[in-house]
Amino acid sequence: MAFWTFVLVAVAISTLATIVNNWIRAHHGYPLEDEHGVGRIRAELAALTAENRDLKGRLSGMEERLRVVERIATDPAGGIASAIDMLRLAEPNGSLSK
Repeated sequence: MAFWTFVLVAVAISTLATIVNNWIRAHHGYPLEDEHGVGRIRAELAALTAENRDLKGRLSGMEERLRVVERIATDPAGGIASAIDMLRLAEPNGSLSK
């Protein structure tokens, strides 16, 4: 009978410790997670999703810049020079400064 009493007390202490641990974590604003770390995995997934969204935005900007560079590289030299001359003529003081 003493063995089963010990097992029952050990299970009760373990359950009480888990409840107190979760209460303390929730009280101080820490994310709750189970023994498999599901809360941590969800937080990492949210961070990776936000980073992925940011990187996709940056990639689309880089693709646009690459298109411009490809257009400049494949455009005949006379076309680029004439476009620059037209911009110079359009400026009131004749310079291309920003």
